[in-house]
Amino acid sequence: AKDADTKSNKTGIVTLEELKAAIRDPSILIIDVRQPSELQETGVIPNSINVPLDILKYTLTHQSRQAFLQQYKREKPDCHTTIIFSCRSGKRSAEARSIALNLGYRQAKNYAGGWLEWEANLQKSN
Repeated sequence: AKDADTKSNKTGIVTLEELKAAIRDPSILIIDVRQPSELQETGVIPNSINVPLDILKYTLTHQSRQAFLQQYKREKPDCHTTIIFSCRSGKRSAEARSIALNLGYRQAKNYAGGWLEWEANLQKSN
């Protein structure tokens, strides 16, 4: 796992430890791209917002700052905002990251472990 840490910034992969730090950092936006029904079944990563993958591009492109703030209680990200995408296993969040990068969100990252890793870690720490 040592290699993964040094590579993480280049490939845009966020580790579990980095995610835990990001949760406490109000300047970082964590977006869970799973469907709302999945979140109801599993739970959510603290301080994350839920923008399902199928509306992500529309939301980032067309939703006004005001509407975004009203809906998600967070400022809409700009091209400098660090955004960490999360899903169940890292597949959809990788897709979300490439959508965001294509839209000019240069600090888009992927929490590749996804909910599966997060939940496994929760059970370990209990």
